[in-house]
Amino acid sequence: MKNQNWAILLFFLLKFNCIFAQQYPKQPIDFQTYIQNIIGIPTENLNYDELLEALGQLYINPLDLNKVTQSQLASIYLLSDAQINSFLNYRKNAGNLASIYELQAIEGFDLATIYKILPFVTVSQSEFSASSIGQSFKTANQTLIFRTNNVLEQKKGYTPLQGRETVRYLGTPGSLYLRYKIFHKKDISAGFTLEK
Repeated sequence: MKNQNWAILLFFLLKFNCIFAQQYPKQPIDFQTYIQNIIGIPTENLNYDELLEALGQLYINPLDLNKVTQSQLASIYLLSDAQINSFLNYRKNAGNLASIYELQAIEGFDLATIYKILPFVTVSQSEFSASSIGQSFKTANQTLIFRTNNVLEQKKGYTPLQGRETVRYLGTPGSLYLRYKIFHKKDISAGFTLEK
C-alpha cells in the first residue's frame, strides 16, 4: 500500500510539472480617463504626459510584485511611501506572493488601492517543476541518522530448531535504524524512518 502511495505522488510530480498562480484578468483601460479619475487635475509638479507614457509602458509590461524594487513601485505614482514600505516588509517576512489577491492581506492596501494598481502589476507564475525541486534539495538542510545494534549473545529466536519448535525469527539478529529528514525554509519538508 505504501509503494502505491509513493507511485501516485511520483506520478503527480512528473505529470504536472508546473503549477501556476491564480491571475487577475486584465481589463482594457482608457489611460487618460483612468489617470484623471485617479489623480484628478494635474498639478504643475506632475508631468501628465510622462505619467501617461510610464503607465502605458507598465500596462504592457506590468511589474512583477515578487521581484519589484522600491523605486519601481514608486514609479507607478499610485502608492504612498507607507504603502510601499508595508508591501516590501510583508514580502520580506512572508515570502513571495502566491496571487494578486494576497495584496488584501497587506496593511494599508484597501480594495480601492488594489484596483488602482492592478493594471500595472502582476504576480509571477511560481513554477513547481523538477528543476525547482532539484534546486530546493541542493540548498535544503538534511539530516541522516544511522544506528545499528547487535547483541553478542545469541538469542533463542535465532538458534536452530530443536524438537517440536516450529517458530524462528527471519533475518539477522542485529537491529538497524535509519532516519532521514530534509527541510527547506519555504518549499519542502519531508522525511522517513526505517527500522528493523
